[in-house]
Amino acid sequence: MDFLIAKATDGLRGLDKQWLNTLALMLALGADAPAFTAYGVLEANEDPVAQGIHFATTVKDAPLVFAPALDFELAHNETGVAALHAARMWVETVEQALGRSAMVYTSPSFVETLEKYAGDAADEDLGVLGDHALWVAHYGVLIPRVPPPWVDYAIHQRGPKGATLPGTKTPVDVDVFRGAPADLLAL
Repeated sequence: MDFLIAKATDGLRGLDKQWLNTLALMLALGADAPAFTAYGVLEANEDPVAQGIHFATTVKDAPLVFAPALDFELAHNETGVAALHAARMWVETVEQALGRSAMVYTSPSFVETLEKYAGDAADEDLGVLGDHALWVAHYGVLIPRVPPPWVDYAIHQRGPKGATLPGTKTPVDVDVFRGAPADLLAL
């Protein structure tokens, strides 16, 4: 395991149940820890700025080695325009609060569906999101489909496929970084 991306928050609902344990482990491992960052889930129909502030407050003292991530895969009862704008607001809020760039986790079909329903009205928000590193969820393929507005991806989540956390039976997703270790640290 070369890197770890741990869930920190889910909307405004508090902390992920494993966040404090993961954070304590990363702090205890110190220099021996894998490259580490956190992600927050953007919940539909909750204030994206408040969610971004909640996430940033939760992770501000964590030893994040590379870009924190927005988990953008929920848009229940939202228009495409509203969902894409909320994602932009979350990313901008987190970046302002933490003073570093964020990346976006999503799937090709999710973004393409939102873009289809939003039409040209979401071009500005999509442009802003597309300027961020993409962590793409596309299971079962070696090379993922990259949704517009992105032209490339940084991390590919290939799916669980029986992978477990080293030394445990805890199932984990398999993510592959596209680049050298030093490039990951530059995210």
